[in-house]
Amino acid sequence: MDYRGQVDSSCTVMAPQGILLPPSPHPDEDRPNKASSRSLLRGFIRKTRARLVVGTLASMLNAALTWATPWPMKILVDSVFGAKRLPTFLAFSGSRVELLYLVAATMVIFALLGGAATFVSALSFANAGQVFSNDLQVEVFDHIISQPPRFFDQRKSGDLTTRLIADVQAIQRALVESLPTLVNSTLTILGIMVILALLGPIFLGAVAVLGVFIALDLNYFMKKVKAQARRARNMEGLANSSAQQAIMGLVVVQTNQGETAESTRFSRFVNASTGHSLKANVSQASMSASVTTVLNIAIALFVLMAGVAVFNHTMSVGMILVVSSYARSIYKPLQQLTKRAGIVGVGLAAKERVSELLASDESLASAHVAPSHWTRRGAVEYQRVRFAYGGSEVIHGADLVIEAGSRVGLVGATGSGKSTLAKMLPRLLEPSEGTVRIDGIDTRDIPLQILRSFVAYLPQETFVFAGTLWENIVYGMAGATRIDAVTAAREAGLVEVFHQMPNGFDTVVTEKGTSLSGGQRQCVAIARAVARHAKIIVLDEPTIGIDPALEGVLNQAFERLTQGKTTIVVSHQRATLHFCERIYEVRNGVVSESSMGGFFDATPTESAQVAESFRVR
Repeated sequence: MDYRGQVDSSCTVMAPQGILLPPSPHPDEDRPNKASSRSLLRGFIRKTRARLVVGTLASMLNAALTWATPWPMKILVDSVFGAKRLPTFLAFSGSRVELLYLVAATMVIFALLGGAATFVSALSFANAGQVFSNDLQVEVFDHIISQPPRFFDQRKSGDLTTRLIADVQAIQRALVESLPTLVNSTLTILGIMVILALLGPIFLGAVAVLGVFIALDLNYFMKKVKAQARRARNMEGLANSSAQQAIMGLVVVQTNQGETAESTRFSRFVNASTGHSLKANVSQASMSASVTTVLNIAIALFVLMAGVAVFNHTMSVGMILVVSSYARSIYKPLQQLTKRAGIVGVGLAAKERVSELLASDESLASAHVAPSHWTRRGAVEYQRVRFAYGGSEVIHGADLVIEAGSRVGLVGATGSGKSTLAKMLPRLLEPSEGTVRIDGIDTRDIPLQILRSFVAYLPQETFVFAGTLWENIVYGMAGATRIDAVTAAREAGLVEVFHQMPNGFDTVVTEKGTSLSGGQRQCVAIARAVARHAKIIVLDEPTIGIDPALEGVLNQAFERLTQGKTTIVVSHQRATLHFCERIYEVRNGVVSESSMGGFFDATPTESAQVAESFRVR
C-alpha cells in the first residue's frame, strides 16, 4: 500500500462531514537540536560512567580474545601437524602431542574468558541504559509538569506523551539491546582490520577500500533510517493526540456522529507513520544487503590473496586459516550492526525528539527565598497590567487594588479578560507589561511554591484524580492524612455532601472524576482550598453548570471559605457574588469599579450584550 499523500505537506487533514482537522507541524519542521542532543549524551556518560568503563573494558577484552583466537589454530596446523618450528618467544620444548594439548587448553581458556567478558559487557551496558532511561523519563516528566500553561498552547498533549513514554522507551531499547553489540562489534572489526593491514601491503589496500566503503555505506543509510524514523515518530505523536482528544470528548463524538471523522483522522496519522516506517525498513534492508554483498566479495579476495601468498611461499598454510577466520569474524559483527540499524535509527530519532523537548524550556523564573520584609497579609495590586493572546491584546494597562481580607467580584462580558487577571495571581499567566503585587512585593520575587501555597486557585473546571475523595482533598499536601481531609470538609460545611457518597470520604473516584457530578467536584475543590489554609482565594466561575439544589450549598461554602481572606470571585451570577464587598467590571481591557446593580441591572442594550455573551459561552 502506498501511504504517500495520506497527509499533505502541511499535515492538514480534511475529514468527512466537512470537518477541517487542525493543522499540525510538518515532521521536517521539528528539527533536531544538536546542542541539546550532545547534552543528553553527556548526561548519559556522566550518570553511568562506572558501568560504561566496566563494559568498555570487558568489550576490549572480548575483542582482544577474538583477535587472538585464530592464532592457536595456526600453531596447530603449522607446528603440530606441520613441520614449521614455533617462534622462539614461545620457548616450548615438549612433544607435538603436548603442544596439541596446550593449544586445546588455550582455546578453552579463550572461550571461557570470552564468555565471561561478554556477560560483563552485556550486563554493564544494559544496566547503564536501563538506569539512564529511567532517570531520563523522570527528568522529562518533571520538565513537562514544570512548564506554564502557555507551553502547552503550541504542543499537543498526545505528542508530549509519546515523547515521555514511547521515545524514552526507544532510547532505552537502543541502549540496552544495541549498545553492547555496537561496542563489541566496532572494537572487533577495527582490530581485525588493523591486523589484516599489517600482513602486507596488498591486504592493507584491500582493508582500506573495504573500510571506506563500509563507513560511507553505514553513514548514508543510517541517515535515511534516522530521518524516516523521526518522521514516523512525529506522526505517531499526532496519532496519539488524535486518539486522546477523541477519547476525552467521547460523549461529543458519539452524540454528533463524529466516529467516522475521528477514525479517518486517526487512521491517516497512523498510515503516515507506517509509510515512514516502511521507508526506514527499505533503507535498513538496502544497507544490510550492500554490506553483506561487498563483505562476501572481500572475504573471497582475502582468501585468494592468502592462497597466492602460500603458493609464493611468503605465507604458511596456517596463515590462510588466520585470514579466513578474521574474514568470518568481520562478517558476523557487521551483520549484527546492520540488523541493529533499525533499533539504533529509531533510538537516535527519539533522542533528538526528547532533546528538543528538554531544550524547550518556558518554565517561570522564580526567586529562591521569600523577601524578609513580606508581611503576608494578602493585599493585592495590579499595576498597569497588559496581556495579549496570540498578538491580540485583551488587557490594556489594567489597575486594581484589593485590600487584605477584602472580597471583590470581577464581572464583565465573556472574553473581557476576567479569568486572565485571576490567573495572573498564582502566575499561571504572566503579564506582558506591568506587575502584579502581593503586599507590595512583585509576585516574581516570591518563590513559586510559596506563592502557590499562599494563593488558592479554584478553576472553572475542577480536576479530580483517580483515588479516594479524601486523597483528592489533601492532594499536594505532603504528609496529610484522612483526618486533615475530614477537618477541611467540616470547616467548609461540606461534610454531609461527602457522607452522602457511597463510601463517604473513602469513595473511590474514577479517572478525571467522571463518577462525580460537577457540583460534587466543586465541593472537592472547596475542601481542597480550605485544607491549604491559603491567605488569598481566587474563584474562577465556581458555579458554572451547577444544579440549583447544590448551588446554595456551594455559595454558603464559598462564604465560609473566604471569611477574613483576600478573595477574587470571577462570576456571571449574582448569587455567587453576594458576599463580595466590591464589584469591578472588566470592559475593553480595563478595570473599573461597578456595583451589583450597575452590572446586573443594566440597560436593555447592555443586558442584550451580556445575554449574547452567555449565549456564546
